[in-house]
Amino acid sequence: MPYIFIYFLLLQIICGLVKTENSMKLESSDSRWQNYLESFLLKRQEQRDLIKQLIGNFSQKGKGKAINMFMETIIMILEKSRVTIESSGYIPGMTFPADAVLKDAVTRLLENTAFISELTIHFPHIVKKFLNDTNAKATLLWSIAFCNSTGFYDVKTTELMYLVGQELDLIPANPDYVNPYQRESLYFEEPRWTIDDTEKQENDEL
Repeated sequence: MPYIFIYFLLLQIICGLVKTENSMKLESSDSRWQNYLESFLLKRQEQRDLIKQLIGNFSQKGKGKAINMFMETIIMILEKSRVTIESSGYIPGMTFPADAVLKDAVTRLLENTAFISELTIHFPHIVKKFLNDTNAKATLLWSIAFCNSTGFYDVKTTELMYLVGQELDLIPANPDYVNPYQRESLYFEEPRWTIDDTEKQENDEL
């Protein structure tokens, strides 16, 4: 699958503008949160569908390139959202924001922190290497802590964040903790050879 196509899907999922209504200011905080949650759950399904494409349609090398590309884009969005949120004075525990700009920043932060957490669980070796090779870890840790403290995640995403906390050693791991998707990322522990290397070896043996 061409990288341009998968990147286009990524942009649709993580960079799509959050819909706002003129009547938003008249809605209660509960209504704003319900509207957010409906949109969030649809976005989470899109994220899971994209991960399925990564698992099924990319070579081992291709997965690494695609995920690094995703990570770079997502981290930039998280950093931008953080600036907006911190400059507004908004903190976890407040009701879901009514201001359109702040609501957009909080929504993007929640959606993309969940997405990067999903990538971490499915592809821990690639994500951890990316975090170790860049300055992105501090941004991700802040985002995870902020999102977990808002109480805006659904039950399944909250469970995902708990798994990610253990995977990244942010919290003490349960003695029985096992990454449920570890088998999907086992190839990262087996850097034997690429297809091209295999073909070269076969030619050498002829």
